[in-house]
Amino acid sequence: MSQSHNPSRIPVWIATVVAAMALALAASSGQSARRGAATPGGSPCPVLIATPGAATPVPACDPIPLGTPVALDDLTASLLATEDRAGPNTLTVVLADETGAPVTDAVVTIRTRSLAMHHGVSTKDAPMAYPGHYVARRVALGMGGEWLAEVQVEMPDAPVRVFRFVITLTGPTH
Repeated sequence: MSQSHNPSRIPVWIATVVAAMALALAASSGQSARRGAATPGGSPCPVLIATPGAATPVPACDPIPLGTPVALDDLTASLLATEDRAGPNTLTVVLADETGAPVTDAVVTIRTRSLAMHHGVSTKDAPMAYPGHYVARRVALGMGGEWLAEVQVEMPDAPVRVFRFVITLTGPTH
């Protein structure tokens, strides 16, 4: 039996290398990463939360597409997914400091929810798999359409940061 090849699906290792290169470029040039704005409205807005676990309202903003590096203060993040279709997925958060070096002392949590249906929020821890790469496996993304992924990053002696990304999946939408 022959296997079909989907040219639009990028292997994880290629996506990871591209994201790492984008993060390094962003850190060295200061131009490639989108800067977060902690203001309401139609802009990308990773936000700072002063107290871990505090019920701080998150401003409305446009979520950032997968693979797009986003800088907030001295931290740059991007989110990668292994699948582009509904079902369990592996999400990888790539973190770098202002010099482009991998961040190795973060605690990363990913919260996902469908933007079309009110299924509730799913939370997954993303432990570090290798320097700068935090991986959440078997993330439940059970239907096609757009999903919001809020990546919460906690680091020693730093405020909690939240990056918002949108994941667009193919598959049944109800």
